[in-house]
Amino acid sequence: MSVATQEELVVTHEGLGVTQEESVATQGSFVAIRHASAAAQKPIQ
Repeated sequence: MSVATQEELVVTHEGLGVTQEESVATQGSFVAIRHASAAAQKPIQ
């Protein structure tokens, strides 16, 4: 699963017409997912 770029997120948010608060919350969850994904992809040593 690829993570959308910041620009794509902004365009998507504008298209959906969400409020700024919802936009910030959504970006926060994307960051959390990205961190979890990065941690899961690290090889176990």
